[in-house]
Amino acid sequence: MKLNIILLKLLKYLPFSFLKIVILKNIFGYKIGENVTIGKAYINCKKVIIGDNVKIANGNNSRVINNHYFDVWNNITIGNDSWIAGKNSEFWTHGSIHKKQVRI
Repeated sequence: MKLNIILLKLLKYLPFSFLKIVILKNIFGYKIGENVTIGKAYINCKKVIIGDNVKIANGNNSRVINNHYFDVWNNITIGNDSWIAGKNSEFWTHGSIHKKQVRI
């Protein structure tokens, strides 16, 4: 278990997204679609499904702490110096009357 966490934390430093995606799919069983880019991010979840044409990146000094749920149909941007902390927050973009992306 600890080896998995260490590997996931090291993955964020790989320079190429496709290497991260290959490892996340084949070693951790994450479901990742086509045309996905993963920046310097640490993703440690029991179940991960990432659709097509997704970009995951984080702003400077931004963090998402444990136990939050993102059900995203449109974009969510978590900007610089922003944290999502606490517990069990839910972020939904589908079903919204807004057509623009959500910015936090």
